[in-house]
Amino acid sequence: MTALYNLDYLKELAAGDENFMHEMVKYFYTHTPEVIGQMDALIADDDWMGVRELIHRYIANLNLIGALGVIDKANELEQYAENGEHLDQIPILWQEIKQYCGELILHIEKDFAQIVN
Repeated sequence: MTALYNLDYLKELAAGDENFMHEMVKYFYTHTPEVIGQMDALIADDDWMGVRELIHRYIANLNLIGALGVIDKANELEQYAENGEHLDQIPILWQEIKQYCGELILHIEKDFAQIVN
């Protein structure tokens, strides 16, 4: 199985600052459930501009944590919401992203237990 995340980019940004790296991992870990709840509500309300804005901000977090297996889907979701096209695909894409992020959170919880708990 391919790793769900890759911290190489974050390590490069941190330039050896372990505290910074740990804070960014913890931020992703604690912030993701909030994003999931907000996105679920925006999609339920057919608020496509809200969906676009939220996923746009969240893509930066996905990039930071190196969640490469889901970034293409997130970019596609953002495009659909921005252009108001393929709106029926947005909930499907979101479910795939949400599932991936749920698994990612479990891996982070295991790999960084000392940081996130």
